[in-house]
This record gives sequence, structure tokens and C-alpha cells, in this order.
Amino acid sequence: MDNNLNSHALFPSKNGADGYLSGNAIRRIKAVVEDDLDVKFDLRMCRRTFGQRYLDSDVDIESVSVLMGHASTKTTEGFYSRKRLNKAIDNARNSWLSSGGQ
Repeated sequence: MDNNLNSHALFPSKNGADGYLSGNAIRRIKAVVEDDLDVKFDLRMCRRTFGQRYLDSDVDIESVSVLMGHASTKTTEGFYSRKRLNKAIDNARNSWLSSGGQ
């Protein structure tokens, strides 16, 4: 439900002036989810998974970097997202085949 909020936030705050959930609100939601699922998780791993999944789906690094709020693609490349070996092999193979295999 959008609650008539004008925010680009994925999880907007109902009361926050900037439209985003506070760090404390996110931690409380995380605790509830962990209790409900009986599974502990690290929010940083969720962030890494977010970036990796988009890269694995062939979203360009610049777009992933913007979505993650990074000032540079170097941050995205260095700390969060790596091209999977099988994707790198596929890209190299496709490049080689498209050039006539020579």
C-alpha cells in the first residue's frame, strides 16, 4: 500500500520526513522476520545478493551501482558483485563464436 506517500523508497516510512525507514526500524523488522522464520541472516549478505543477482541477470554494472547507491562502479565491483565463472566463460565463448571462432 502506498499510503499516499511521495517516496522512491522500496520500504517507505509512514512518519519519516525523508520517506525512508530508519536504521532502527529496519533492524526491528529484521528481528521479526528472523523470529518468524527461525533463521538468522546478515543484512549485508542481502545487499551482496541483491547486487550479484542483478549482475547474473546481465544488468549492466553502471545500473547496479546506481541501484546500490554507490558513487563509483569500482565500489560495486570490489565489494559486492563479482561475475560468476560460468557467466565469464559464457561471455568469452559467445565473443569468440561471434567473431567466427578465429
